[in-house]
Amino acid sequence: MKTATFIVLWATFSASILIGLLMAIGALPPALQIGTFIIIDSFSLIIGGFITLMALTITHFSARYMDGVVGTNRYYTNLLGVTAGSLLFVCASHVATLIIGWAFMGWFLTRLIGHIRGWEQARMAAKLTLYHFIPGALLLSLGAFILASQAQSLVLNDIFAALPTMSAEILWLAGLCIIAAAIFQSALIPAHRWLLSSMTAPTPVSALMHAGIINAGGILIAQFAPLFNAMPDLLLILFAAGAFSALLASVWMLAQPNVKQALGCSTVAQMGFMIMQCGLGLYVAALAHLILHGFYKAGQFLGAGSAVERFGILPQKSTDPAANSAAPSKIGAAFSAMTCGALGGVLFMILTHQPLTGIYDSRIVLTFFMVLTAMQAGWSVYHWASQNIAVRVGAGLALTGVGISLYAFIYMGLIDLFAGNFALYAPQAVSPLHFGIMALFGLFWVASLMQNGKPRLSDKLYVHALNAGQAAASTQTQRGSYQNAG
Repeated sequence: MKTATFIVLWATFSASILIGLLMAIGALPPALQIGTFIIIDSFSLIIGGFITLMALTITHFSARYMDGVVGTNRYYTNLLGVTAGSLLFVCASHVATLIIGWAFMGWFLTRLIGHIRGWEQARMAAKLTLYHFIPGALLLSLGAFILASQAQSLVLNDIFAALPTMSAEILWLAGLCIIAAAIFQSALIPAHRWLLSSMTAPTPVSALMHAGIINAGGILIAQFAPLFNAMPDLLLILFAAGAFSALLASVWMLAQPNVKQALGCSTVAQMGFMIMQCGLGLYVAALAHLILHGFYKAGQFLGAGSAVERFGILPQKSTDPAANSAAPSKIGAAFSAMTCGALGGVLFMILTHQPLTGIYDSRIVLTFFMVLTAMQAGWSVYHWASQNIAVRVGAGLALTGVGISLYAFIYMGLIDLFAGNFALYAPQAVSPLHFGIMALFGLFWVASLMQNGKPRLSDKLYVHALNAGQAAASTQTQRGSYQNAG
């Protein structure tokens, strides 16, 4: 089954590359409609190709990791089922295809989370995940059928064309249902517990889940971009919901001593940032973010065991007085952060063709978070490096330049590729909510740099953050016999 899974995935990925090339040279139309249920266009090719590539990588890694584990045929069958459901969902042009793909993706994922059937905690984690996915699937079905009943059609393009004829109450109800479905799937707070409890899954599954499947919430929002663009207040709800998860989960991550649990909190935070970008009307930015985050988080999970083995669970403080006396100054680190922030902001605006002045839409919010990211890079690199100040600042500037350029390249590339889908790039007017959340994140970033990058948490706040970022009690174990599953 392992070989068959790899062949199917490789054939699918190769076919997506071939179709994309034929579309690029004009040998095929920009969108291939297969019946009324499936459409192959730039959106489905890019996102589907990303999903298939991730699944191929996970399958290759699993060949060694799962060697000798009981139930490998079942494992590869479920892995192929998750991928097939994801592709069906991404390529959907009909409500039925959309819902079936969404449900299949969730169902096979729960089977992977509970792969070790003799482990009670794994079964409980799978059950908890299913209890989150069922409401999400029902809410998606409700929202989609509300719109379909008003449009008198189950074809998504017909539904989007009929949106101007629908009442605001209908759009609000359907939009809230779809937002809730995305929150369940992408593990945003308060529906985050299933993801933090899924560490019972084999590590390749965790990598696939955190790098690919959990992005489905953002992909769903992007698919329904015409609906949200028609109701700007729904976009504000998306932005606020994403910000809430991003901020809280970032605090939880800082309190976690466990590597994979910290990665889980990080994923919740990153999904919050992805939904925030959707809430800005910059869906292409969210898609660029999920692609970069997917590759990064897959590498983090697949290399988690090696990192722990090499560096240990916690870094040890040096006992050498000379080493401690050479610790970087906060003034130098602040200078590095400010320099990198300025470079990152200007570079991002230039590469994304934004005017340096006169931006009064949601692009300014995205630029602010690019500046904040660049400042964090400058601060972190300054502390990691051990050379003189010039080298530390130079390393931060180099990392900032490469990171911002890569994100901007993918961001602008997606805008060009999705040129026919104007709904995916719809900058919104900036509101007091945007400025308030930007100020909140700025204050949090400053607070997080206290005590060499760790916030001054009171004992009660630390315990609360530690507990909030934990898995459900029924899925935790102190036994070591199943540690390889994580």
